[in-house]
Amino acid sequence: TFSDQAVTALGLYYKWQAFFFIPLGAMQTCIVPIVSYNYGARRDDELRSIFRKSLTVIACAGLFLTTSAYLAAPLLADIFVGYDETLATLTVRGFRFFSSSFLLNGFCMYGSAFFTALNNGFISSVISLLQSVVFQIIAVIALPLWLGTDGIWLSVSIAKLLAFFVTVSFWISCRKEYHYA
Repeated sequence: TFSDQAVTALGLYYKWQAFFFIPLGAMQTCIVPIVSYNYGARRDDELRSIFRKSLTVIACAGLFLTTSAYLAAPLLADIFVGYDETLATLTVRGFRFFSSSFLLNGFCMYGSAFFTALNNGFISSVISLLQSVVFQIIAVIALPLWLGTDGIWLSVSIAKLLAFFVTVSFWISCRKEYHYA
């Protein structure tokens, strides 16, 4: 069973993830009008440039956030649950598993925002729903059956990985229609 300490560690992750997602969310919010304008103005070269640059920035930001989260896990655990060594150890382990989700989440967030900017709310909604609900529910139910508590820790990263594949498949299948690649 999932212990009270694991639930506490999981709660801390969800509090911390917001801090690590702020830069990605800011980019998502800022890029929509730029993409939308260039798409509407039929500035395909500029749209391609924005798309490539955005993916590069997201990859770098994801790598930075993942590395930062992985390295900061002991410090964050000490600040919030340092009074209990077992809980702190569990929190560090869990947060390090979760940190890999930061690498891929930016692509999924950007994919959803990008298709919103291209006036394709359906694809945007599919990406968003799959990454934040469907894949996470499936992963959190299925993975612990094989991996125990580590399955819980990996569920968010696996859900983001699956959503990443969906996002990339939409980018590939829609690139000629929208002229961004």
